[in-house]
Amino acid sequence: MDLRELEYFLMVAEELNFTRAAQNLHVSQPTLSRQIAQLEEMLGATLLERNNKILKLTEEGYLLKRRAQEMLELYDKTAQEIKRNSSDSIAGTISIGVGVLKSVSLLVTMIREFRKKYPLVNFDILTITADVASEKIEQGLLDMGVLIEPVSLDKFNYIRMPIKEEIGVLMRADDPLANKACIQPIDLVSKPLILPNRLSVRKEVESWFGRYYKKLNVPYTSNLPENSEIMVAKGLGYSLGTIVETDNWNYSYLVHKTLNPPLFQDSVLAWKKQQPASPALLKFIDFCHEHIENMHNSTVND
Repeated sequence: MDLRELEYFLMVAEELNFTRAAQNLHVSQPTLSRQIAQLEEMLGATLLERNNKILKLTEEGYLLKRRAQEMLELYDKTAQEIKRNSSDSIAGTISIGVGVLKSVSLLVTMIREFRKKYPLVNFDILTITADVASEKIEQGLLDMGVLIEPVSLDKFNYIRMPIKEEIGVLMRADDPLANKACIQPIDLVSKPLILPNRLSVRKEVESWFGRYYKKLNVPYTSNLPENSEIMVAKGLGYSLGTIVETDNWNYSYLVHKTLNPPLFQDSVLAWKKQQPASPALLKFIDFCHEHIENMHNSTVND
């Protein structure tokens, strides 16, 4: 199975039409059909179901599609790094997975200042959960990630971010609880809640609720705050998650309330241990170390 076969299969999997896929690949339809048939024969599995000229991916086809995307992405990334390593100038693309966190503001500041020194370095920012970011860093599909704890860091080197992430409750502004200065566990008993679907984060929330946790009504979970905001706006419930109100925050009908007792989490900027890194990534890691160390020193001196 070579890269061309994977590219052919991915095009068919995306179009689910041999004619369109062949046109996009600039090959004849018989050639494309023959390549897919050979791929199925080699793998010993049916990748596409053909019923009345309608194509549908089989379970094995979905698996290959996902893996093929990862393999081609990794190949492209590796090829770019090899080309850039042969150049004297620091250039390339650094890919970073992040959640919706206050620490992202610091990350963006460091990126801005870094590019003043190294303008040929680009950044690809992917908004995902810490678990997904960790997996992609391990696979080599991401260079770094801003990971909110608790998260396993055994396989990573990291810099601890100096910004605390606060957990709060998002609710509609017209809700009776919006008049409270802060929210206690008893206030949310029997209320419909939207909790993070990361098990490790839910354990933190469970600890905060204490003896009230078993009395909670949790009909919804969500992996990213943007979805939770829509759910809250539509009146589905109250969302517990990190408090981040960016410059784009314009939901006058939504409010964040802090918790009592307060609940904070730490975050880290992490990258894979013992992983060959591009010159651009190594420079950025050193830059972040220095930037955050200067922040610490400035705070101590103040």
